[in-house]
Amino acid sequence: LSPVCLGSLRRAASINAEYMGDNTRTLNADQNEDSIKSKLQRLTWRNSHIESEEMEVAQFITKLVGHTSKFKNSKDAAICQLVANVKRWRQQMFTSSLPTPNFLIKDGHKDQLAILQEKMVLMNKDDLYYEKQTEREVRELTENPALFERRTRRTFASGKKILRPTNVLYQFYKSLVKLHDWEFSIFDLAEETEGTPLTVAATMIFHSHHMFRNWSFDENLFLNFAKAIDKGYNDLPYHNSSHAGDVMQATHYWIYTSHKSFQQGACDIVLYEELDKLALLFSAMVHDYKHPGFTNQFLVATGHDLAITYNDQSVLENMHVAEAFKVLRKPNNNFIKVLSPSLHARFREVVIDTVFKTDMKFHQHVVYDLSKCLDGSVTGEEYRTIVRRCTVHLADISHPTRKNSVHIKWSSKITEEFYHQGDLEREQGIPHQMPIFDRHKNNMVKAQIGFIDFIVKTAFMSFVQVVPAASPSLDYLLENCKYWQSRETRKVYRKSTTS
Repeated sequence: LSPVCLGSLRRAASINAEYMGDNTRTLNADQNEDSIKSKLQRLTWRNSHIESEEMEVAQFITKLVGHTSKFKNSKDAAICQLVANVKRWRQQMFTSSLPTPNFLIKDGHKDQLAILQEKMVLMNKDDLYYEKQTEREVRELTENPALFERRTRRTFASGKKILRPTNVLYQFYKSLVKLHDWEFSIFDLAEETEGTPLTVAATMIFHSHHMFRNWSFDENLFLNFAKAIDKGYNDLPYHNSSHAGDVMQATHYWIYTSHKSFQQGACDIVLYEELDKLALLFSAMVHDYKHPGFTNQFLVATGHDLAITYNDQSVLENMHVAEAFKVLRKPNNNFIKVLSPSLHARFREVVIDTVFKTDMKFHQHVVYDLSKCLDGSVTGEEYRTIVRRCTVHLADISHPTRKNSVHIKWSSKITEEFYHQGDLEREQGIPHQMPIFDRHKNNMVKAQIGFIDFIVKTAFMSFVQVVPAASPSLDYLLENCKYWQSRETRKVYRKSTTS
């Protein structure tokens, strides 16, 4: 390892906001006398292939891990191991004998996406072998964490570990091991990342789908964008960056697992094409960006500036997309600038349509469209359009289909946010939209039972028939439904015995 990836890495992390943040600076000649800055200069100045590689590794580590107290307090040996793992993983990931795809900047070939699809299949032909390791890691981490730790340390030390986005940062973010699993907990990642779960989840999800390799996206620009979006989410009980990360991971899981099923021959249709993957993951990431913590109905009823700006029509959804694209178009954030004009236009079209369909007023329409997929009345692009719309929309309301501990946390958080709006409605003399906003009258248990029975259950029962990858959600949905019903039964029993 070069000394720059050890001695300067800590300093790079500590002054990341100044030197390696959203605007990586080129150091001037008169700054070379400063010992710290001169060492850091090697991380931000491309003098050779080796130092360029080390700069990219340093930027990746400092932006994803460098802010955490665990990293700052780590011993040199641990950082050396981290650097070695990241470097080896990146070399494996980006090494390919295939030519760089010629579909960027200009329109060119009419079959651009077909070329990308072929390139992806060839480059990922060994992924099925890697999946076995990932499945074993998830099982060990769940059933025997001590065994997982011993085996992981041993295989990392021997250099035999197959490095993937799920394990390359395992020393700091163990929750990422379950990134491809439905039992993933965004709350665990939020705690490990000390408040930046979306930045980390989004980056590793993009790597899981080989977005940087296949699309030739600039990873540093994406990191800048992800950090800006993460920070742009308000500190709310529910509509925060953790919720965005949770929705993005659900979207990722269904796309990733569907692709795996297709590779294994268990599915005979490609549900998500390459541009679909990019647009849906991006949509999930930004779908509640800058959410103020109020519903569309409240914003309209109070004459909020956002309601005036967007003419009372899907106010929040309009705002989320518009503000996200404002962040994206900044030069230091625009990682999709390599797309051809036609692909860029198509990407934006899909993102707008997808985020708009997260408006709950479209829920019944989305569920009805699913029935068209089931009865065979739609095919081709219309079929995929329905799948796209359903994917992020249902990911947005998927917390009742998560494991019980995660679902209970989300239920408490959304109830808290609803009560805050209800308090303001009471103060301003605005009638409550529904009892769930009234902290004095709402029955949280009944509210969750109603949400599951009338909103979530019907939609997911149809969705899993169209997207079989979502099947694990039904088991947890049933478990959570039984949980709330048992609580309501106990509550009724206590009332009857006391009376």
